[in-house]
Amino acid sequence: WRILAKKSDPAEMRETLDWLASPAYMNSLREELGSIEGIKAEIANTAAVLRHPTLSLIAGIGKHIPEKDWADIRGMHDRLAASAPAPLSQFAVIDAADHSTMVSHPVNGKDVGERILAFLRSLPR
Repeated sequence: WRILAKKSDPAEMRETLDWLASPAYMNSLREELGSIEGIKAEIANTAAVLRHPTLSLIAGIGKHIPEKDWADIRGMHDRLAASAPAPLSQFAVIDAADHSTMVSHPVNGKDVGERILAFLRSLPR
């Protein structure tokens, strides 16, 4: 078994395939996809009234997302960062992460944590 060109543990692969084929996964995916428009509206509403700096983090691996959707997501984050008090707001891409591994993978989680700490330390006291 190979995923993303790396050899996968057969037991782990079987567990992943079982999860992806389960009704619970399909229900959670349906709920997540159904919430996207609400999330986009909430971000737009938040951006309209921001009075403090923001840090916007996004997963870098979006290859499974159509290019137009990826551009929309990136644009939404850019607008959010631009609407907050500049130049304090920041936008960052966690290059090695996808949506599900932003904080669940140890290396990505460490990267996210370090970026949050660096952002907080960059703010004036």
